[in-house]
Amino acid sequence: MQLSLCSKANGTHRGEIEELMVHSQHQGQGFAKQLMNTLEQSALQQQLTLLVLDTRLGDVASRLYHKLNYIEAGQIPQFALSSSGELNATVYFYKPLL
Repeated sequence: MQLSLCSKANGTHRGEIEELMVHSQHQGQGFAKQLMNTLEQSALQQQLTLLVLDTRLGDVASRLYHKLNYIEAGQIPQFALSSSGELNATVYFYKPLL
């Protein structure tokens, strides 16, 4: 998992969560939630007040983000190219930290 900081002058208050992955053998055991909580605490320590992320439409991660109080902002069709060469829609989420 990675937290990317915005380098634009008008975005120093926000970060983007990238590449949250938990091995399939360990899914459903709370690891993703722990990782997200740790990342959110790190973001607060860096004085970030907004986090954004995206995931493929229909992905199981959407349920996690809803449970963690991320708000669905919308979808973009044909956004991400899959390993099979298919274009997939993505769903954007955000979460105010304060």
